[in-house]
Amino acid sequence: MRCLLPTLRNRIGDPEKRLRLALEAFYNYYASEENMLANSIRDAPMIPFVRHRRQRFEGYLDEVSEGLRKGWGVRGKSKRHLTTLVGHALHFETWRSLKQQGLGPSEAAELMAIAVAGMARR
Repeated sequence: MRCLLPTLRNRIGDPEKRLRLALEAFYNYYASEENMLANSIRDAPMIPFVRHRRQRFEGYLDEVSEGLRKGWGVRGKSKRHLTTLVGHALHFETWRSLKQQGLGPSEAAELMAIAVAGMARR
């Protein structure tokens, strides 16, 4: 996953397409590692090693979020909303909720990209 960000940022100029492809990659990863990720979230408060690994992953998500927020052309309140929505879309728990509602990784990624794009156009 770590190599995903530079590849997307350098090759895909359209921010909505870049976001959709990144989310699809994350959501496919979440689907393949669902049990491990759920257990790490559960265990992080009690196990220092797991907590450290979760913190590193959260830091990586922050880096990815920063890259995915570029190019939308928003300012002020809309920029804050974009930051919040992109960060929310990247989280495992968001994917899991969308999965529980019957969406596969591609459909969930598309839905979240549409939501972000709609907010950015307001």
